[in-house]
Amino acid sequence: MCGIFGIIFKNKNLYNQNNLVNSLNLLKNRGPDSQNYIEYENSNYKYFFGHTRLSILDTSSSGNQPMYSNSKRYLIIFNGEIYNHLEIRNLINKKIKIFWKSNSDTETLINFIENFEIDYVLKNISGMFAFVVYDFKDDKLYLARDIAGEKPLYITGNEEYLAFSSDLKPFKNLNFYKKDINKIALKSYLKYNYIPAPITIFENTFKIKSASVIDINLKKYNFKTIQSYQSILDDKHIKTKKWWTLNTASKQKIEINNQKQIFDKIENLLEKSTKEQLISDVPIGVFLSGGVDSSLILSQIVKNKSNVDTFNIGFDFKEYDESEDANKIARIFKTNHNHYVCNKNEAISMIDKINDAFSEPFADSSQIPTMLVSQIARKKVKVILGGDGGDEIFGGYNRYLLANKYWKYLKYFPKPFNLIFRAHKILPKNLIFKIFDNYFNLSSFSKNKISSYNKILNKIEKIHSRQSFYENLIEEWSDENILNEKISDEKNHIGMYSDKNLNFEEWMMSIDFNTYLPDDILCKVDRSSMLFSLEARSPFLNKDLIEFVYNLPFEFKINNQVTKWSSKKILEKYLPKELIYKSKQGFGVPLAEWFRNELKDYVYDNLSKNSCDKHNLFNYKVIQQTLDNHYNKNINSEFKIWSLIQFNSWYNKFIH
Repeated sequence: MCGIFGIIFKNKNLYNQNNLVNSLNLLKNRGPDSQNYIEYENSNYKYFFGHTRLSILDTSSSGNQPMYSNSKRYLIIFNGEIYNHLEIRNLINKKIKIFWKSNSDTETLINFIENFEIDYVLKNISGMFAFVVYDFKDDKLYLARDIAGEKPLYITGNEEYLAFSSDLKPFKNLNFYKKDINKIALKSYLKYNYIPAPITIFENTFKIKSASVIDINLKKYNFKTIQSYQSILDDKHIKTKKWWTLNTASKQKIEINNQKQIFDKIENLLEKSTKEQLISDVPIGVFLSGGVDSSLILSQIVKNKSNVDTFNIGFDFKEYDESEDANKIARIFKTNHNHYVCNKNEAISMIDKINDAFSEPFADSSQIPTMLVSQIARKKVKVILGGDGGDEIFGGYNRYLLANKYWKYLKYFPKPFNLIFRAHKILPKNLIFKIFDNYFNLSSFSKNKISSYNKILNKIEKIHSRQSFYENLIEEWSDENILNEKISDEKNHIGMYSDKNLNFEEWMMSIDFNTYLPDDILCKVDRSSMLFSLEARSPFLNKDLIEFVYNLPFEFKINNQVTKWSSKKILEKYLPKELIYKSKQGFGVPLAEWFRNELKDYVYDNLSKNSCDKHNLFNYKVIQQTLDNHYNKNINSEFKIWSLIQFNSWYNKFIH
């Protein structure tokens, strides 16, 4: 796990070594073990390729980057891990005799690229990665990202330079970089609490999409301001392609003789993936939340590793604490369990570190406990495995149950149902909640019954299609005029993934895999863990496993209103049912309570008129109304308030 930063100057006068090295220094948390860069110049351009290393495989200096291929035709800066790199070495050795200088996967990867076509390389490596490769002979640049978007890669440029990085921080430190706010990105952020790829918070700067590769012919490339991601796709001197998609994965045909056969196949694939991901020359551990996904990962790890270190945090605010189950599971699997109980002050103090981890606005509040458990784990291990991706692959989110339960009615009777649901605005809340809870069982989807009720019923009246159903379940700020100016929408990133061959729930799962997983979940885990120089791995995000489960009939994912049905049936071999079949509990913190108590002054200071006037992007009357409703307990607006706070906090640190 590392940090990469590079830049190609058409205008060589912009080249300032101190500025570039200082920018690279900002990635030190991603790679504290070594830092190197290579400068190169030809008749047209001047190049800077920088790397910060978190050494995992071959911790000697032989694994440091930037690294040349065997013939020195290619140079790589690489962030991630190639889990099957020893198998790849054997494949390379059959084609060409190489004197290997290290045991690092980086050396394997760059020589794989030198001796095979890039498409073949991408389809045959198993890992998480973002890499940049320069071809000295053909003056070409390759940028690629892994199948699910575990590792980040940003790109920016104008008439004078082209730059790429693991993070926005190095760009922001360049004395010639323009930090203009992308208003469309801001609108998307307020909707989703994250900024969906390919846009970023800055104009002319973009995230390379997951499972994508970009090939730039620098001999012919016309340096220009990158106005949009589409302009990258349309440039005739740039080849951009998705090297893998869920749609291409759907070509498999699975013969099903019995359920056990399927469960065994899933378990074998998951065991193979976890075994691959245990490759490490440094201490390795497991995040154990107490939920199904991390427990299933642990059940496979203990088959191939003894003395497993597991990590979990509990809270002194019990309604958000799932640590008791994690402790029971750790005892069953006989792990070296590291359990730490955080008090309110410790959790709240982590808020000050959020902008150290996230270089653009990000408002998934589970970032706080994720940062806390990462900090604790890093004291003992350097690599951590977790259960991320299980919800998107196996159907674990409660919104899938809502779709299954209600869409079959709403799609035929939208107007009558909308009239019924509007009744909650008129009738007494306790009465209407009781009626709806008895009929629709709303409380089964959340432990916070009233919050669940308000959120669902306030949104449902806006539903007119399955896309609007999904959007209303995931949006926070939508059409409340929070922004001072009307901003047009980016091309809808949800509609791009429409597949009429999927049922509604599977369609939602594919949307989540392509958007919410890389841009929220994996972004949160990567930034939170890397703040403390901890490498996080996700065994669920294995291509063979993803493709197999994706092609299974729907009932193997959600069966009779049981989410993650296959995962739970497999887990029955290892855990008692009461630890498996329970209400889903998110990895959250009680923001609503904190805002009304310990953080009340913080909220009002952060969202004061003076603070908001610094950028003048928000409609302050809407902010005041939102705060009044929250503090009067009319509406729980914790996530809306959190998104505004995180934007203002980010703006004050990086822009103002």
